Amino acid sequence: MPAAITEIEALNHPVDPKTLAVLLLKSLKLWKLPEDWDDIAPFYREALADVPVDLVQSALKHLRLTLKWFPKPCELRAPIEAELQRRRDLLRRIKTMELKAAKGDVEEEPWVPRTETEKAEAAEIAEKTREMLKAIQRVPAEEAETTLAYERRQNRNALLREAYAATKLDPEAWKRENPETEADE
Repeated sequence: MPAAITEIEALNHPVDPKTLAVLLLKSLKLWKLPEDWDDIAPFYREALADVPVDLVQSALKHLRLTLKWFPKPCELRAPIEAELQRRRDLLRRIKTMELKAAKGDVEEEPWVPRTETEKAEAAEIAEKTREMLKAIQRVPAEEAETTLAYERRQNRNALLREAYAATKLDPEAWKRENPETEADE
């Protein structure tokens, strides 16, 4: 686990300030730099200061290929924000797993291959789950909270809980992933 954390931390390591300044200046020279560049340059560096070098390069390439006008600082981060967040979330989850493992909160069951009977049962459960999920009707967001809408939501939640139970998922997963349903009960 420590090797994975080290590797993911390396993927999240921010770009060196000098490298950032050079990369920014090279890319932004495609457009006419504003007359007050010396005053606003810190805002552009600030927008990417906590971003890894590969994502800085990706963001700047995106700008070079898509923008006609000189970009604003917020436009620098936009194309890479999702990947940056994904990397940070991954690091957070891995560290949490390591902490739980260190505390002994994680109980690992030995892996046992499934028998043909268990595989057939799992396939049957999966098929039943697919059928149940097909029957679920979504409640449109604009629909007023009528008795019918309430009943439809209740039926949907009951089917989803049944699907979770049929697939033998963590019983608390339903509550964690659907906190709004607790208020409905």
